[in-house]
This record gives sequence, structure tokens and C-alpha cells, in this order.
Amino acid sequence: MPAELGSRTYEVLRLYVGPVGPVLGDFSASRIGFFVPPGTATGWMATGVRGAGRGSWVVVPYPGRAAGGVRWICPPDGSGTLIDPVALELAMHEAATGHEPAPRQGG
Repeated sequence: MPAELGSRTYEVLRLYVGPVGPVLGDFSASRIGFFVPPGTATGWMATGVRGAGRGSWVVVPYPGRAAGGVRWICPPDGSGTLIDPVALELAMHEAATGHEPAPRQGG
């Protein structure tokens, strides 16, 4: 997704969900990618948001190292865990409003 929306979405996820899952930034193309289960974005209708499907390829740098303009914002933890698609979609909607998210309440 576009970097501006992606950055806000990432912050919303961090505030409300905690550990996010793998997020990749392509700063030369001003895009941020969230790693979700296959088929997640099929039914989404959002401007500038697209999913990588069969036959697509993604530059994935070694965690801790940048490759060109691509670097991990939140590297994978090695468990294979992906981002919860429902949480991501809700965070995108929240981020798209442009309001600053309120910090989650403790407990």
C-alpha cells in the first residue's frame, strides 16, 4: 500500500494489536507491504492497495540489512506467523480516517 497509509496502518496495529508480524518497506517506491495469508486482499476495495498473488515476486532482504530501498520495518520472527487480515483491514480503515489513534488501555 502507499507508504503514508502503510505507516499509519502499522502504527495503529502496534497500538491496538501489539506484535504486528512481518512488514516490509520499499522506500524507493514509497510502498509498505504487510505479509498476510494468501488471498487476503481478494475482496478488499481500497485505493492503492494491492495484493501479490501467484506468479508475483517480492524483494526480501536479509533481516537487519537493507537491499536498495527495501528494508524490514518489522522483520519476521522465524515462526511463520503472518499478520491477522481482520486486524489489518480494521487498522487500514482507522488509518485512512487520518485521526491519531488513541493508545490502548492497559490490562
